[in-house]
Amino acid sequence: MSTSATRIRAGAIALAAAGLLFFAYPALRPWHDEGTVAGATASMSSTAWVTAHFFAMLGFILVPLGCWPCARRSPPPGPSRSP
Repeated sequence: MSTSATRIRAGAIALAAAGLLFFAYPALRPWHDEGTVAGATASMSSTAWVTAHFFAMLGFILVPLGCWPCARRSPPPGPSRSP
């Protein structure tokens, strides 16, 4: 397999992983009434809150890493040189 195909496949895997992590963020995040101090403390002091936000951070890191191989493969901007 060529290096270009390997990079594209790795980028696709990174984007798929980012999608799964973004899906896991609201699924794992605890939902309490955060309008009060007690509700905010209950949400933010749980392990699920920390885990959910960690997954979101990883997702945001993986998105540009997944898009990078596609950007390297696209033609440079400018006028096309078709005959």
